Amino acid sequence: MKKLFAYVMVLVSLFGFSQSQNDEQNVLKNDNIEFQNLDMIITVESLEELEPELNVSDLKDLFEEIKAFKRVSFQLVCNDMRTSNVYKKNMSVKIESPIENEALFLKRIQNLKAMAITYYENNN
Repeated sequence: MKKLFAYVMVLVSLFGFSQSQNDEQNVLKNDNIEFQNLDMIITVESLEELEPELNVSDLKDLFEEIKAFKRVSFQLVCNDMRTSNVYKKNMSVKIESPIENEALFLKRIQNLKAMAITYYENNN
């Protein structure tokens, strides 16, 4: 039984490593790639985590890098870990916008941050 298993393993590895390698077929052409949507999800557990995660100046820098996408969505998930193990509370809000409306999108993210701060302050 050991010999049969060894022969099967040798055959499997022989077939696996004997695949032809044609580098021209494996090259990805970047000419026809079009980015459609980008989804960003931030999950925070407390108000202290929220402050450094949603820095508007970092998001402005991020917008410079994601100009190739046509549509951007941003989701903020606020978990309240102070509740009991049986009952857990959370809040989730998602916004979507075309990439051209950068100022409007950043304003909505600031509104989301204010909503999350209110959520954590009211759940004390």
